[in-house]
Amino acid sequence: MSQERLVYGIDLGTTNSCIALIDEYGKAVVNPNSEGLNTTPSVVSYESGTNNPFVGEVAKEALISDPTRTVAFIKREMGNDNFKSTCDVPENPVKVSAYILKKLVDDANQGNCANIKDVVITCPAYFGTREREQTKQAGVVAGLNVLSIINEPTAAAISYGVETNRNKTILVYDLGGGTFDVSIIEIKNGEIEVLATGGDHRLGGVDWDTLLAKYIAKEVGITIDFEAQCFDKDYLSIKNLLLLNAEKAKKALTKRNEVMVNIPYNGKTHRISVSSTLFEQLTSVLLNQTIDKMEEVIDLAKSKGISKIDEVILVGGSTRMPQVKNRVEKELSCIANIKDPDMAVAKGAAIFAARIKEEVKKGPRIGGAIGGIKDTSANSYGVGCFEKDTDKEIVQNVILAQSPVAIKSASSFCTRFDGQKGITFPIYEGTSTENDIDPLDATLLETFELDLKKGYEKDTPILVELERTTEGILKIYAEIDGNVLNAELKLNGVLTDSELKKAQSEMRNIKIG
Repeated sequence: MSQERLVYGIDLGTTNSCIALIDEYGKAVVNPNSEGLNTTPSVVSYESGTNNPFVGEVAKEALISDPTRTVAFIKREMGNDNFKSTCDVPENPVKVSAYILKKLVDDANQGNCANIKDVVITCPAYFGTREREQTKQAGVVAGLNVLSIINEPTAAAISYGVETNRNKTILVYDLGGGTFDVSIIEIKNGEIEVLATGGDHRLGGVDWDTLLAKYIAKEVGITIDFEAQCFDKDYLSIKNLLLLNAEKAKKALTKRNEVMVNIPYNGKTHRISVSSTLFEQLTSVLLNQTIDKMEEVIDLAKSKGISKIDEVILVGGSTRMPQVKNRVEKELSCIANIKDPDMAVAKGAAIFAARIKEEVKKGPRIGGAIGGIKDTSANSYGVGCFEKDTDKEIVQNVILAQSPVAIKSASSFCTRFDGQKGITFPIYEGTSTENDIDPLDATLLETFELDLKKGYEKDTPILVELERTTEGILKIYAEIDGNVLNAELKLNGVLTDSELKKAQSEMRNIKIG
C-alpha cells in the first residue's frame, strides 16, 4: 500500500487504547506499542521536577506510588464542565487524551518506519456534541489530521461485517473499561447502517472493579469513600491499590472460580478470598443496567420495523466476564459471539479510515453513507421556545435522537409578539425521539442572538436549520425576512482556536515517555 494512503484507526479507551491500520494484504492489524503490547493503558503520569508525561504501563504503576501526579479514566471527563483532576499537574481532558493519542501514533510510526498522521478516532455512541468535539481536538493537539469520529459499536460492526457477504441484522453489545454502548446494525448489500443506538458513557468495567474494591476494603477494615474527590496522596494510594487489585481479581475470575487478593495495609498483608459467585452477586446491579439499556435499544429498533436480530457480538474487554455472555444469551435466547474484544474497535476504525480517506478530501458530506456506513446518533438537538397555545417554555427538537450522525434538518418558528426586534435561539441537547420536550430533560449548549432590522408582527415565520457533521459538530442557520444567523456552536470545555494553537505548539516540544 502506498505511503500516502496509510491511515490509522484508534480506539481511545477509558482504561486501554489501541491503534490499527490496513496492512499490505488488505487486512486490519493492530500496531503493538513500544513495549510490544497490543493495547496501551490510558493512564498519564508526570515526572517529578520536569512534568514530562509518561503514558501506559509505567504510568499505571504510578497510580499507587505517585497518585497525585497521575491521571486515569480521563475519557469519562470529556464534556464535564466541573472537571477537577486529583493530579497536581493542571491539565484538561483534551490535553491528557492528546498525550495518549501521541504515544499510540509515535509508537506505531516507529514500528512502521512511517510518519502517518491521518486518523479516525472512535468514541462511545452516547457521546454528544461537546464530547465528540473534545475527542477531535485531542487528536489535533497531538498533531494528527482527524478524518472522522466514529461510534465504537459501529467500528466493531465494521470489523465483523467485512468478513461476511450475507445481509443480516446485528446487535453489538460493547462493554469497555469505562463506557457501555449497544447498537443494532444492519449489513445490507455491502453497506452498514446503524438503526438504533444507546448506552451510558459512565458505566464500564471500572465500576465492577469499584464494587469489588469496596468489598475488599470492608473485609480488610479500610474506611474509604470511593466516590469522594480527595487530593490526599495516602488516600489516593490506598484507593488505587484496592482498585488495581480488584481489577486483577476480576480478570483472574474469567478463568477461575476463586482467587486470593493480597492487600498490604498497616504493616500486614491481608488475604481476601473472592469467588466468582460472590463477584457476580456484588455486581449484578451493574449488569442489570446494561440489560435495561439493551432492551431500550431493541425497542427503538422494533419501532423502525426490525423484528429479528440475526447475530449478537460482544466487544470491549469487560465482556470477558462470563456472567456478561451468559446473561446476554439468556435474555436474547441466542449465541453471543466474542471476537477480538480488545481490538475489534480499532480494527474497524482502520477499515473505515481506509474507506473514507479519499472521500474526506472531496469535502464534507451531509446524509447518505460515508465510507459505506450510515451511522446514527443517540442525541437530539432543538431550540428553546414557547408553546403557541399555552405560552409554556419547551424545546422544539429540530434533529431527533436515532437520526443519522451527519444530518441537516429544518423547522419553523415564529415571532412571539408585535414589534419584536430581537430573537434568542437557545440550543439544547437531549436524547429524545419526541418533537417537543421539557427543557429540564435536555442540556443547554449555547444561546445565540439575532438582532432584526425592524420590528415584526407577531407570528412572523422564522426558519431554523441545524446541521450536525460526521464529527458531531453542530451548526445553526436561522433566517427571518433576510435577517440571517449563521454560526457554529462554541461549547464549554472545547478549546478556542488560540488555545488549540497554543496546545499544539506546546505538544511539538514534548516527548512522551
